[in-house]
Parts: sequence; structure tokens; C-alpha cells
Amino acid sequence: MIHKPCPTPLRPNAAVHTLLDYGRGYLTLNININFLKPVYQSSREVMAEGKVVSKGRQIATAEGRIFGKDDTLFATGTATCMLVEAPRQNGPSSK
Repeated sequence: MIHKPCPTPLRPNAAVHTLLDYGRGYLTLNININFLKPVYQSSREVMAEGKVVSKGRQIATAEGRIFGKDDTLFATGTATCMLVEAPRQNGPSSK
């Protein structure tokens, strides 16, 4: 299973990853990023937070945001993920 990286600093689907049991993975079905304001070097500290909004047996949704120390909102995003069993990897041969 290959999960192509998202070319953005905001990854709301990462919140889903934190809830998965060993041996489970996810595929991103949909990701939506809204860039609201540019982040400049003078913006100083920028923080990101994400949370899972809903997690079922097969589908999970999450949201995230990037904001400044003064609560300036720079970006928001949502993601919908399909939860899957991760493929088993064979270890080194014992021969």
C-alpha cells in the first residue's frame, strides 16, 4: 500500500493515524485545504492542531487548522479516510 504525500503543511488525515490499532492503515478518500492567509517569516510561532471528528469501522473524518500565537487563522482542512488492514510484511528468512 502506497500513500502519496500531500504537498501541504496541513495534514488533517494525520489525526486519524493516531487512533489506529497496530496492523491498521488508512487511505485518504478526500482532503480539502483552505489557505486563508499567508504565513510570513514575521508570523513567528505557527501551530497546527488536528482532531478526529468521526471514526467508524471503515470510515473516519478529521479536521485541522494552522494558527498563530494570537489566534490568527492561516489554514483549515478536512479529510475523509478509509480504514484498512495493513498488508503483512514477511520478515527475513530464517534459513
